[in-house]
Amino acid sequence: MISRGESTSKESPSTSRFGYILELDRRWQLTDSSYLNIEFEFAKFKWTNHYGPTIDGGAIIPILRYNSQIFQHPFFLALGVGGAYISETRWHKRKLGNNWLFEDKFELGTHFLDSHLLSFSLRHYSNADTNKDNDGTNILSVNYSFHW
Repeated sequence: MISRGESTSKESPSTSRFGYILELDRRWQLTDSSYLNIEFEFAKFKWTNHYGPTIDGGAIIPILRYNSQIFQHPFFLALGVGGAYISETRWHKRKLGNNWLFEDKFELGTHFLDSHLLSFSLRHYSNADTNKDNDGTNILSVNYSFHW
């Protein structure tokens, strides 16, 4: 999985993300054309930082994915909450408070040519008020995945 994104903050710093998605074999069939499955995303990411060193990080996120079809075209909706580690606690003017953060993920996308996925995601990073500094941040991304 490869992602390219921008922060929703005024500075609009760019981000990049490379990940591996492990899809479990278990599926829960909901209708003839829709089902739920569970995945785990293991990712390494980099955030540009105009006011300091570039931030390197990593994350592990369990994800619940809803798969269905609209007009015979496959789509999916994914939701997940996991943990992330970042190398710096300040990103631009944002004080993130901790190196360990929660990562919340919302993703909407489609499958094409059997093994390819294209999606848009919103990720929110926060320390969940475990530190007095908790500005948090949101990142909007375009994602490409190849499944084999």
